[in-house]
Amino acid sequence: VSPAVPRLGLPAQNYRVEAVHGLQARCLAEDACPTYFPIPQGVAATFDRDSFEAVGAVTAAEARTWTNANGLAKGDDPKPVGPSIRAPMINLIRDPRWGRADEAPTEDPLLAGEFGAGVTKGIQQIDAAGCLLATAEAKHFAAYTLETDANGTRDGRKGYSANVSAFDWTDSYETAWASTIGAGAWNYMCSYNAINGVPACASTHLADDLARDEW
Repeated sequence: VSPAVPRLGLPAQNYRVEAVHGLQARCLAEDACPTYFPIPQGVAATFDRDSFEAVGAVTAAEARTWTNANGLAKGDDPKPVGPSIRAPMINLIRDPRWGRADEAPTEDPLLAGEFGAGVTKGIQQIDAAGCLLATAEAKHFAAYTLETDANGTRDGRKGYSANVSAFDWTDSYETAWASTIGAGAWNYMCSYNAINGVPACASTHLADDLARDEW
């Protein structure tokens, strides 16, 4: 949580609000709870591009509502909800045994990109007063489809390197990210793993050459 700055009138803001299938927040009241959608696979399986954007739009409106009402995110140590939310998740489902497959939209790079772009556009809508309702944080950039290493080490995602050929990068991974970041996503969450030996979070190729310059 970013601490409040009273002299500037800025409240504390939580930059860790999850919203993969709806705002992960506590109810404001018994009859005022955030909307939960089907998991991304269910939404993507409709192939309805308007629905992708609508999911993002509802999530953004509720993120702004919860922010203005000082609502709290879910968790054992609840933090205040902020307008920067972690969605869409556009990693590809390469193996159904992957522990986070339920968060990902599809195995298809094109559909993943259209899903990501639609949700991003919905989240980053401008309201009638000309204000941005929320910002999208697409995740996890990139080539993240594994939780454990070859030895089954817990949380091995932080210690392995995804060996991605130039063909596989272009054919599989690049499409969804180019579409989503190209749609204007304000943020992205870098992946836990390395790619061809370079940690994703330290890759100037991903951050500068692709995300900032090309897309």
